[in-house]
Formats: sequence, structure tokens, C-alpha cells
Amino acid sequence: MMKIALMMENSQAGKNATILEQLNTAVEPFDHDVFNVGMDGENDHHLMEWSTPPHIGFK
Repeated sequence: MMKIALMMENSQAGKNATILEQLNTAVEPFDHDVFNVGMDGENDHHLMEWSTPPHIGFK
């Protein structure tokens, strides 16, 4: 079993729900866990524009 993290950049927040749904559907037969660790949607709190994953330490 894998643990999969979905992390979206600020500019892609509006697509998060669709991608999360499709990812969960794709991995369901394999019993993998999916964690939505990024934006929930367009109305979610946005960090400052320069705070994208490469700038806050994710590599």
C-alpha cells in the first residue's frame, strides 16, 4: 500500500477537487491512501504568491 500526497500550487487550486476525485478513483482498486495536503479549492486560503512549494522548502 502507498501513501500518496496531492499538493497543488496556488494557481491550480480550482482544479484540486477534480484531480483529487480522479486520483482517489484511480487508486481505489489498489487500496492506496490519498492525502490532500494542498489547496482545497479556489476559495481556500492562498499563501503569498511567492510561497509555492519550491520556495517554502519542498524539493
